[in-house]
Amino acid sequence: MVLEFEIGQRWPEAVMHSCGNYFVPVPKHEWRQMMEDRWLSVDDIAAYLGIKRDTVYRWISQRNMPGHKIGRLWKFRKEEVDEWMQSGGDTEKRKGGAKE
Repeated sequence: MVLEFEIGQRWPEAVMHSCGNYFVPVPKHEWRQMMEDRWLSVDDIAAYLGIKRDTVYRWISQRNMPGHKIGRLWKFRKEEVDEWMQSGGDTEKRKGGAKE
């Protein structure tokens, strides 16, 4: 859905904050920041890294991949995973099992 404003700009609904009964446009730089700050699921992080979800679970248990278990779900911060990859974490095996 696209909403129109009197100034002639069109805003996708996904870039809107709900403020009661109406939407307020979110500046593009804020929208990007909101998307970058979100927690990623196992499927999201697997797609981001170009690996299978089974590999994500294996890296969590065997290679200390940074993740946070929330109930039954694993959630990831993109920045933490990027740092871990750059430091060679994906190549180091860990002694012991998964941490939770």
